[in-house]
Amino acid sequence: MIKLSIKDYSLAKIACNEASSKNKRIQNWTSAVVTFDARDKGSFFYNNLGKYSRNCSYIKWSYSPSYMSFVEISDCGKKLNYSYGFKNEETFKTVLAPKGTLFQTDLFGLVVKRLSDGMDYHPSADDLKSKRFISIVRKKMAENYKLRLIKKRTEKNDKHLTKLFLKDLKTTMVTLNDSRKAGNCVEGSLSFAEKRLKIPRQDILNGGHLFKICAERLVKTGESRAISAARIAWERETTICI
Repeated sequence: MIKLSIKDYSLAKIACNEASSKNKRIQNWTSAVVTFDARDKGSFFYNNLGKYSRNCSYIKWSYSPSYMSFVEISDCGKKLNYSYGFKNEETFKTVLAPKGTLFQTDLFGLVVKRLSDGMDYHPSADDLKSKRFISIVRKKMAENYKLRLIKKRTEKNDKHLTKLFLKDLKTTMVTLNDSRKAGNCVEGSLSFAEKRLKIPRQDILNGGHLFKICAERLVKTGESRAISAARIAWERETTICI
């Protein structure tokens, strides 16, 4: 069995409200913490933060309200037992994994993973409490699958466009207006041209929209804002050509 704590924001809020209302003289409250055992509503932990300073003998303390919320995943991963609440108000629930999936853990905590393609979803405490848990997981997995597919296609398309962009560096000409469209201010662009490209700002201002700089020069600087301006120029010229 794998034991894992689960954050429950509704229980955390109750724990914080109860602890502060019962201990009104305490001011240094921190976020509520999850425990594996049921504690009284309003109970809290003491956190020793050390001395206020080297010359002070007083200890600084903070206080963390607590609540119980954890799961125990079966060895096969097909079900888990969810325990949550406060002492004398504990709730225990068995949750089954949707068909074709297993309960596992990763860096982000509890995860439901589909065996066919590895698609996953990280359920919340509210998900585990819901009677519609299986339908929620299936819906969220479908959304995750769609979003990741779009991301994969976008990355593939962007990679292809980047190759074309780099291929056209010597023929792509960048204007001051391209730099502005890339989010760079005029003063910043002129200052960059003077310091990194050794181009007097007056030459650029006198040339206006006719003054152009080869994109290859900008990309060679390695400056992300300069590369963005070159990319904007390339997209402009490519659109015109099409």
